Amino acid sequence: TFTTGQTVSMYFRFKSSEMVIKDGLSVAGHKIEPDSTATPWMPSASEVTTADWPSYIGQYSDFTATASTDPAKYAPWTVFKGNDGVGIKTTVITYAISISGTIAPTTGWTSSVPSLVKGLYLWTKTVWTYTDNSSETGYSVTYISKDGNNGNDGIAGKDGTGIKTTTITYAGSTSGTTAPTSGWSSTVPTVAAGSYLWTKTVWAYTDNTSETGYSVAKMGSDGATGPQGPQGNTGPQGPTGPAGSNGDPGKVVSDTEPTTRFKGLTWKYSGTADLTASDGTVIKPNTEYYYNDTHWMINYLSA
Repeated sequence: TFTTGQTVSMYFRFKSSEMVIKDGLSVAGHKIEPDSTATPWMPSASEVTTADWPSYIGQYSDFTATASTDPAKYAPWTVFKGNDGVGIKTTVITYAISISGTIAPTTGWTSSVPSLVKGLYLWTKTVWTYTDNSSETGYSVTYISKDGNNGNDGIAGKDGTGIKTTTITYAGSTSGTTAPTSGWSSTVPTVAAGSYLWTKTVWAYTDNTSETGYSVAKMGSDGATGPQGPQGNTGPQGPTGPAGSNGDPGKVVSDTEPTTRFKGLTWKYSGTADLTASDGTVIKPNTEYYYNDTHWMINYLSA
């Protein structure tokens, strides 16, 4: 160690029984930095390029609010895109019954909880679709307990515990390791580039207990602005389009999808069975949605 302004000499010793020195020896690769903590080599701020930033991002979910420092839990790692932020577009939850508690079913998934069979397993599958059209799938499994054996003087065992409701809420945060304590809503909020979108799932069971799980995604920061390209030629003027709708009605209650859709339109689905909308969203009975100009989003959650 040395202080600013101090002259320091460094000596290196070479030993070889066969090497013939003709033009001298040199060494390289030394790095001088302030403080006592060694850090990776990095160009000065004026030399930083896109390639110097992290290239991969990973995520995982569990039942604790503190993020793990084990890299293996975040696999598979995906290429981190700095230009376009990636957020959650849709979340689809389905259920299935299986005789296995370790291998997820390949068929039989439904959007509503099926009839529980004692001694089997209830699987819950959550599919997160992101705005870059990629997706991830998570599973949870619950054993459906059997009734206890009838002893001579014993009491019959109670029914197994199943899932009563599943509630999903979202919140933005500047932290990617500690879950927010407030600001949770049933709709996906607008999150600034470089911040984090948290998803909280609360499973309420039939024995009035509950569990909470979290997942977090970072919104990508905008990349450096590229040089301005040359101005293109002015294209011909297109024909005048038809007059737009005046926005009425603002809310539609029907058992079919509105044929005229515009941003902010509210639609309450009055049907009795699940309906797949034109944008691929699974519409739930007696549930209200709003149209965000591209997709139907849940306006509130009816448990």
